[in-house]
Amino acid sequence: MATAKKGKAKRGNHDRTGEMCRTRKQIEHAFAGSLGNVTTICDRLKVSRQTFYDWKKKHKWITELLEAEVEKTFDWVENKMLSKIEDGDTTMMIFFAK
Repeated sequence: MATAKKGKAKRGNHDRTGEMCRTRKQIEHAFAGSLGNVTTICDRLKVSRQTFYDWKKKHKWITELLEAEVEKTFDWVENKMLSKIEDGDTTMMIFFAK
């Protein structure tokens, strides 16, 4: 007969108290190159969206990481658009002007 270990029982990515069982470094790594896509981040961390949003609500630095990744994505898109405009892409000029 197996005996239960004493201490915090872990279920998935949370212990019984709902605390994260991921290091900050693991979470930061999951954000890298995600373009701020929550599904991608959750897949990399192997957690549900609900778990991610619980962590985000509890830990301000996760919100800040997400905002920074989204900002990088907007910068990347803007650079691509400006590059097309510089190449004389009339459609992109019209799109950008609206």
